[in-house]
Amino acid sequence: MAREFMMAEHPGKDHYIMSGTHGTLDWMHGKMHEVRVPEYYWKAQCYDDGKSAWAWAIIIKNTNAHESADESSGIEVMTVAELSSRYLGGPIFDSVCQNASLGPWKEVRENWSDWQSKLVCHFPSHEEEDDSVETNDDGKLRFIPRAHPPQL
Repeated sequence: MAREFMMAEHPGKDHYIMSGTHGTLDWMHGKMHEVRVPEYYWKAQCYDDGKSAWAWAIIIKNTNAHESADESSGIEVMTVAELSSRYLGGPIFDSVCQNASLGPWKEVRENWSDWQSKLVCHFPSHEEEDDSVETNDDGKLRFIPRAHPPQL
């Protein structure tokens, strides 16, 4: 939704976007390395044209399900300051973006399905794939890749 909103509402204008992970859900054991599976994914976006600024953030539980890709139903949209204080323990942007209000994303959050329709942004936006994650006998997660790479 972030990309579609940016392209539709602010074409050609600069936005600042950051993403990251938070917490540890589990560990996947590969042949050479262990890989941390994050408990949450987060994204933050800021727009600052020098006159006004707005910013929003979202944090989504890593469920390994297609539903998690839809950025929730909008209810997890929060200010960047809230994301930082509740989850990250420190700022992620400069003071302008860090302390900005939600701006137009307040309305997006409150009317999520209307904005999904307006921006033609419905999820899942991809077809089912054959990738999966299994639990080994020892209780550890193991990634099972698709049998064949996608055709380009």
